[in-house]
Amino acid sequence: MSSNRNESFGKSLVLSLLPVIVGTLIFGMFIESYKSDLNFRADIMKEYYMPLINKERECGNISNKLSYDFTQKVGLYTELSNRYNSIKDGSGPRLTDEYKSYLTSLLKNSSEFNENSNKHSAALSLCRQELKQIFVNIGLVTGTITKFHYYNQKLDESLSDIDKESEIKSSEIRKLLSTVDIDRIISELYILGDPGDKRYWSNDSNHTDQVINSTMKKLIDFFAYRSSLENRINQQYIILYKSYNPVLEKEISSRYQRSWISRVFG
Repeated sequence: MSSNRNESFGKSLVLSLLPVIVGTLIFGMFIESYKSDLNFRADIMKEYYMPLINKERECGNISNKLSYDFTQKVGLYTELSNRYNSIKDGSGPRLTDEYKSYLTSLLKNSSEFNENSNKHSAALSLCRQELKQIFVNIGLVTGTITKFHYYNQKLDESLSDIDKESEIKSSEIRKLLSTVDIDRIISELYILGDPGDKRYWSNDSNHTDQVINSTMKKLIDFFAYRSSLENRINQQYIILYKSYNPVLEKEISSRYQRSWISRVFG
């Protein structure tokens, strides 16, 4: 009889403790899952979202520098053109050694900005390739990759139209510059500024006149166009950021707001 009572008591104890044991195990699983989920959300911010924002800023800064390079070339080539014409019509200063030094510095500066534009153009191309990969990575991690492809397709369509327009103008300029002899222009510029030079009287400056007042003008217009063009391209990327970044922010924010239980049973 005592044995039966003990057995009954044992069963009752087990049955009474079972919900507590199961509840503790389930609660422990929830806690661990929540901690894991919280770490995952933190990883998204640290490893994906912040690098994305930093890369967007980096590409934007390089784009601004490239646009600035072309703007500076507009000013430099305009100054060179004006100096040539002032020497030719006699309204400018005599071509002293100091003045030659000034003109030479203008030419050196224009060369530096040519190098800068090439450097910034290459850096920008690489930056935007890296940016796209970061977009793809965070899109896959957050489950928003379809949205990214949608907005990126719109970007590609806009850039394709801009590229076609740019290539036409670039081709025209390349063809125009193929006829320019820079060394001859510099030589004639210095001869023109020194009436004592015997070559001055027999110099045929038609070539230089045409380059300075026709070709260079078109080149200046092209540099202004390229500066404006880069701003337009950058604006298309900004449209992508403004369209897709809020999608990411909403998804990441919702992960912080929703609990593990509500996502499973909600």
